[in-house]
Amino acid sequence: MMLSPMQMQYIVGLCCLRHDPNAVEVIVGDMVRDAVTETDRDVDVTLRVNEGDKEAYAFKAYEVKKEARPLDVTSVEQLCSKLNDMPEITHRGIISASGFTDPAIKKARHNNVIPFILKKWDVPIGEKFTAFSGTGKPSEFFQEFTSYLLCWADHYSWFNMDDNLEKFSWDYSYKVLNHKGKIHPDFPTIKKFMEKVLMKSTEQLLSSDLAKHLANTYKTPATLLSSVDYSASDITIDLVDTDNFNAYLKVGSNIRKIKSVEISGSIRWERRIVLPEFYIIESVLDGSAFSAAAVASYGSIDGKMLAITFPTDTRELGIETFSLGEKNENIIRKMMIRQSENIKNNMSANHNAP
Repeated sequence: MMLSPMQMQYIVGLCCLRHDPNAVEVIVGDMVRDAVTETDRDVDVTLRVNEGDKEAYAFKAYEVKKEARPLDVTSVEQLCSKLNDMPEITHRGIISASGFTDPAIKKARHNNVIPFILKKWDVPIGEKFTAFSGTGKPSEFFQEFTSYLLCWADHYSWFNMDDNLEKFSWDYSYKVLNHKGKIHPDFPTIKKFMEKVLMKSTEQLLSSDLAKHLANTYKTPATLLSSVDYSASDITIDLVDTDNFNAYLKVGSNIRKIKSVEISGSIRWERRIVLPEFYIIESVLDGSAFSAAAVASYGSIDGKMLAITFPTDTRELGIETFSLGEKNENIIRKMMIRQSENIKNNMSANHNAP
């Protein structure tokens, strides 16, 4: 499993939350005011931490970079200038997955910006986290994750359109449109559309008697492999309402809405054993641990991930599941990980004050 830049950015957000568990707000892809340009500019991760007074918050900001080479002085200088032009920010940091050159580290220190490195974590947990003294390597602490997924073993599909139509042929590359006849932003092809439909259908089936029967008759194999499917199956027919998908197909000279999809086939439970990956964020200045995470994929087509994050001074782990989705594959904007009612009310009052 190779983390994408956006997955890494989100995991950094979770690690920031674990590093500052009293944070009242954590945002991935935040927009912060630049006092020089008088515009709102993106910052990869921000968090507000209550400093004891209900109206006093430290505002921390981190830029996250996944580059092929260590960040050089030019790149760091640009990031420092950007962060320093945002007076609202009280604490600034740069987190690099490829490290920094020596001049870049000096430039960051000169600008009061802390350089961090995000790297693979393969040393004993107790060496970096005193609360876990005596604990071995993270791969010994978390050896594997197991997920159980209800899936279609095979299936046939029929589209119910908004009008009586003669039969027409299609394949998975067939274009899906919106109501204006443009390519659908979420499902550009039937392949993508059907991935969503099949996922929704199994969610509906989870509470069915058939799914429960399969779960009760499921037999655990004697041998565990790193990735393996074991299943029981039966025949089912499922009708998925797709009216709110606003998905259309061009049939002849007209576009027709897909009202629902009828699926006939075989379902099964699949057990998937996934080996997690381990990452740690350290200060480049003194090597101290900022936070760390064990990360694993559920192995499902919706890209769901599990992250277990480590704090620096307690044994209180953070356990989070998340799925970024297609719209966040290349960019994340204003994705809230945490926001308390206190800060929402306080910020609203400040905003509305004369």
